[in-house]
Amino acid sequence: MRALTRDYRILGETIDIYNDLFGYQLMLIMLHCGLEVISALNIALASIIIDAANPLYYNMFLWSTTLLMFSLYNFLTIVLKSDATTQEAQKFLDICVKIQDQFKMDSKQIDVITKFTNYSQRFFREFSARGYFKINKGIIFSLIGNVTAYLIIVMQFNESYFRKIGV
Repeated sequence: MRALTRDYRILGETIDIYNDLFGYQLMLIMLHCGLEVISALNIALASIIIDAANPLYYNMFLWSTTLLMFSLYNFLTIVLKSDATTQEAQKFLDICVKIQDQFKMDSKQIDVITKFTNYSQRFFREFSARGYFKINKGIIFSLIGNVTAYLIIVMQFNESYFRKIGV
């Protein structure tokens, strides 16, 4: 049980170090992915409105889409692995609580497991971007919502610009 407590403490310290070292970088990666999505969609819309036969727009669209896929893959990998680690820690706590229910109340082992469960609940860690927001699957939907809002704004700017130049 001591080894398990030590491993749990080391995992928590590792998550804290990860949050301290990479928190701001994760925020920048999220911002970069959002901007890449908007840029790729903006180029696609512009090439449809103007003339898709122009090779410049075709090359820009391919390059932008390639960069978008690379950025999204890296972002999703980070988010999904961080979320999976947090979910496993939560499952571990749930298993500890279920084990407590299976032992008899006068048992010596129940005291050890109760102490360990309390310790685990008190030192439960989650991945975060330097405390600004938690890194979980909900971030993906936040990114989609923000990109949708900004895409609407970009489309309105493009529409007024294309009217102005007479396209």
